Amino acid sequence: MKKHKNLIIIVAALIICSIIILNTCPTIENWLHEAIGWY
Repeated sequence: MKKHKNLIIIVAALIICSIIILNTCPTIENWLHEAIGWY
């Protein structure tokens, strides 16, 4: 259970970082779409 909780925290942090990156540099949006397609 502990690992699962840590995984959720990591995913949440990645989402927040992605939002910040998109707000500061919209050109990374293409990279984000590729990452989502890979996921």
